[in-house]
Amino acid sequence: MKRVYFFSIYLVFIVVFGNEVFRLPDQLYSILSITAIIILLIGALSIVRGFLLIISLLFLLIGHIIFYVYRLPAEIWIEALTKGIGMPLLFSVIPFLTFPLKKGTYFDSIKNHIDSNCDSPGSLFAFLSFFHFLMSIVINIGSIPTMQKLLDSSHLSKKYLSRLYTAGYASYIAFCPFDAVFNMILIFTGVPLINYIPAGVSMVVVIIFTSAILIKIDAVLHKESIKVSRDSNTPENRGTVFSILGHVLVLIFLASISHWIIPFSNSLYRIAAIILIYSLIWGWRSKSFTNLAETRSDYHSCLTGYANFLPFLISATFLGTVFSNTPIKNEIGQLLVLTNQFPLYFLLQSAMIITIILSLCGVHMMITVTTLALTVDPELIHLSPVAFTLSLLTCWIMGMVISPLVPFGAVVAQTIKEKTAIVTLKHNFRFTLVMLFLAPTVILLINQMHLTFLNYN
Repeated sequence: MKRVYFFSIYLVFIVVFGNEVFRLPDQLYSILSITAIIILLIGALSIVRGFLLIISLLFLLIGHIIFYVYRLPAEIWIEALTKGIGMPLLFSVIPFLTFPLKKGTYFDSIKNHIDSNCDSPGSLFAFLSFFHFLMSIVINIGSIPTMQKLLDSSHLSKKYLSRLYTAGYASYIAFCPFDAVFNMILIFTGVPLINYIPAGVSMVVVIIFTSAILIKIDAVLHKESIKVSRDSNTPENRGTVFSILGHVLVLIFLASISHWIIPFSNSLYRIAAIILIYSLIWGWRSKSFTNLAETRSDYHSCLTGYANFLPFLISATFLGTVFSNTPIKNEIGQLLVLTNQFPLYFLLQSAMIITIILSLCGVHMMITVTTLALTVDPELIHLSPVAFTLSLLTCWIMGMVISPLVPFGAVVAQTIKEKTAIVTLKHNFRFTLVMLFLAPTVILLINQMHLTFLNYN
């Protein structure tokens, strides 16, 4: 069934970009897009095993039950099923970014930088977290095992590594213009990427700075972290170390101005086009595509890894969209009006706590955050659209780093050879607790700045 899955990814790519370029008739595009999504679900679900398979099927089942119980029109079913088509499109082009990274000397240069700065664990942690954040922007959750290859010989403790990957990947969730879920939230809240950048970057700084402070005040961990091995005979190439930063910044800049240079109907489609074009140019200059058979094999290997969560993303979007078209949406809105009597700080904190509790019970952040995004009017709780977007992504982060039932914790645990519950419930507990009190303050400050700016204009 892998061939069916690969075919569905190619079909999604052809259908979406074909429609953007040639403007297919609406009815034909609907038929083709529905067909592509159904084939993708069949192919991917035949590969997936375990929790993600169960929860994907459960979301699809519950979504269809709600659809039939409320007798929703067929147009809602079509919209709900195809609303997430941009996510497999994005993942169809992301693997191209990994090829020039593998062919370059980036990994060796980063290891040399670690060896040269092992006597300053706090600064080193901030650097590694930031670099992991950049790597995540390029290769998503694959950055965790990739970073571990750089750190294997440094003998950092499992707790240090767990904190490192949490800081880097949490920063990625807060701000990644190429992430499908990130863009989905922006689309749901109607916030342009360029308007969100200051808020997202601010949260990234807070996450990394807070994590570094926690490393500094943990005396045992601080002492252990300076015992990394050092190869003083290996020269450090700073030019190569920071060249990847230039590539990522260029990609972010292009994504920010994409609506001016690419006339596509959806920001996710524009970003996918930018990734494809830029990675092909980068790969051509670095001679990363000389062996086509090897490139094809690596590409399919990346797609196989995505099969674990693509059905989950599509099914959660389906459920959230169907759910948002029921009367329950209005009831939630009325409930939020009643909460206006409480301080906004506690309302934001409550949303994070609810997301954490549900994630610990096995309810993935996708369903919680999607439901909030599609049912809550930020004006009812006096939040600007940008602050509301940041609060949704922060809820996602809080549920992700603490729950052993989320793929992030499992990937980190497998990478550092630790139990998932130890990574999430033990190593990440202090970070989660601090951010639970700090994050609402950051969101309120950003909200106040936006509301002041809007009133001024």
